Amino acid sequence: PPLSYDMFFADYMLCNEPVVIEDVAASWRASTDWVKLTSIGEESVDEELRTPNLEFLVQHFGKSTVQVADCKEIEGAKRRSMSIATYAAYWRERRASSRSEEQASSADPEVLYLKDWHQVAEYPEYGAYETPAYFSDDWLNWHHDVERERRRARAGGGGTSAECADYRFVYLGPAGSW
Repeated sequence: PPLSYDMFFADYMLCNEPVVIEDVAASWRASTDWVKLTSIGEESVDEELRTPNLEFLVQHFGKSTVQVADCKEIEGAKRRSMSIATYAAYWRERRASSRSEEQASSADPEVLYLKDWHQVAEYPEYGAYETPAYFSDDWLNWHHDVERERRRARAGGGGTSAECADYRFVYLGPAGSW
């Protein structure tokens, strides 16, 4: 039988027990739009590899400014700002380099990891995912959603939806990154 919220709460959340919730992301736009399927191997092998759809991300979110960290800088994780389009160009260049992503080594000049992108706040109309019922009692993000609406109302309805930080983040990175 499906796991009800009450069962989840009593058997896992209350006891602080780990649980795997299957098939929750299959219908999310982030799981369909943000990835592309690439066939690998022989024609007789029905195997597919899911890779980031960088073209889609650039087309729809390319102008967004995000923070990227250089994974080579463990102490303090130096960050810098760049657009999604610039980050995607970096990733494409890394893919096209003479070494495959799996062969990336410590000799690589930098390994960039996109972190803490507030995509949901910046693009609320897009609907990247739907919060599973088990996590719908999300008081931290509820507070930020209410505060964002208050700020927009005070500003006469203007302003961007990303002006109030939330706790919904997107993280992206090639092999060898965090």
